[in-house]
Amino acid sequence: MGKWVPGIMVVVALGMGATGCADTGPLEVTYEITGGGDTVTLTRTYPERSESDDRTVTRSVEESDVAVPYTKKLVVDRGKTTLTAEPGTGPRSCRILVEGREVARVAGQADEPVTCRAEIDE
Repeated sequence: MGKWVPGIMVVVALGMGATGCADTGPLEVTYEITGGGDTVTLTRTYPERSESDDRTVTRSVEESDVAVPYTKKLVVDRGKTTLTAEPGTGPRSCRILVEGREVARVAGQADEPVTCRAEIDE
């Protein structure tokens, strides 16, 4: 029995280690723009799984006349992401959250673009 108990302990320890491994799947990312004024033009880049060959590619989306404040939640692959807001009137701030945790925040100057950059890797 003395030899059997340590064997169980090893199996349990290995099992606990396996559950602590980092996940490699997509994560929820929230993009935010705040500040005074009216609308902005924004560009959002993020990693996305290619449908044709299952590799990760960078997708870039530009939107015009976006009302501020702006919030967009997406489930995206791991990798680099950016959010840029071209100025309307007044200063802008951007923020990126991954799984609810803030990973980037930049406060911009009046009438200048603001860009947040982050690595989605949790």
